[in-house]
Amino acid sequence: FALPPVRAGQAVKAGHVIGYIGLTGITTGAHLHFAVLKDGAPIDPLSRLAGV
Repeated sequence: FALPPVRAGQAVKAGHVIGYIGLTGITTGAHLHFAVLKDGAPIDPLSRLAGV
């Protein structure tokens, strides 16, 4: 698998690549795993994505 194109804490703007679609692990189709963590705990990603 490819390393993520962004690092923790890095600011991104609309149009920046933040991940890749792939078929790793046990899967039935291509997908992107996207998660947002705060202090190591998962939070709702929409709370951090203004305008989505």
